[in-house]
Amino acid sequence: MTSLSHSHTTNSTWGSIGSSIPLVLCWSPLQTETLVVGRQDGVVDVLGPKKHRILQLIGSPVRALAYTTDANLLIAGNDAGRLCVFDVNRKVPVLVNHVNEAHTSWILDIQAIDARRFVTVGTDRQIRIWKVGQMTKLHSFRLDETVWSLDIYENRMVAGSET
Repeated sequence: MTSLSHSHTTNSTWGSIGSSIPLVLCWSPLQTETLVVGRQDGVVDVLGPKKHRILQLIGSPVRALAYTTDANLLIAGNDAGRLCVFDVNRKVPVLVNHVNEAHTSWILDIQAIDARRFVTVGTDRQIRIWKVGQMTKLHSFRLDETVWSLDIYENRMVAGSET
């Protein structure tokens, strides 16, 4: 994998670090040279100019990644429906919370609403809004079809489905 940084220069070392197929990419909102890669083998690579850290999500492919808006926490979701929240601002990243069955199947996308809330979508046709601190599910919406991606802008959510 060859990646482009924000300054549009090629960084060929990023492709040699991971051992598995990248499935999702996420830039840090504050550290613009930090890229996070979710991989097919369940590994999450946090790649930056001076650091490389690996986080493990128990072997299931990682398809969804997002930072909270304050960039203090990284949220990752995998094909087993597991949702993990990491404090990546520490010298050694720490798993601060998780939900084993946040969805009954693949988590396809995660978007931060703000520093305290985020949204997930899964192939179980659910959109869920979460509170970061206690990993409390605030709302859950059942859909008629699978939503593959979503985005949030100024308190509006847009979701993309199969039809």
